[in-house]
Amino acid sequence: MKKVLFFLLCMTSTLYADMAISSFSSIKAKDMLYNGKEITLIGDVYCKHKMGLIRCDKAYLILPEEKKEKSSGKILLLGNVKVELEDGAVLESDEANMDCETFEGEFDSKAPNKVTYTSFMQDGNKKVPLKTTSYSMKVKMKKEKGASDYAFTEVQGQGAVSIECLRENATQEIAVNEESNK
Repeated sequence: MKKVLFFLLCMTSTLYADMAISSFSSIKAKDMLYNGKEITLIGDVYCKHKMGLIRCDKAYLILPEEKKEKSSGKILLLGNVKVELEDGAVLESDEANMDCETFEGEFDSKAPNKVTYTSFMQDGNKKVPLKTTSYSMKVKMKKEKGASDYAFTEVQGQGAVSIECLRENATQEIAVNEESNK
């Protein structure tokens, strides 16, 4: 009886973990640990998530506390974090914390490093790269109506915010006053 109970407990935990990671189409890392509450990925972490391509040194896939069918939990990313979206936008930081259910997150870096968000603005028929840096960025993502991919819909920088328009012939930098952000 104890063996059957243990087997059922293991199967339930495995199904629960499968449900939480079902939004990933690919997960790769040098090492992986699972303790029933979270999956730890260590070393050259590469994840293809419906949000985009995620790379980092270490990731924690934290399972949701409530076992809901559509719940995905949270992702904590550490070291050399890079999130690449299908539209070409890239967010890089020292660490990040993403909620997979609300598609909100926070990216942080410690001085002298900064969080870097590279996106594009439309200038006539051209896409012009924009580079935004700060010590912390809060983001919201969603899939726009008619779009097939997720995109950042809100990005809020905090701490030494800088925005550069990376045009072909010149770089324009716009320093954002800290007082105007409050």
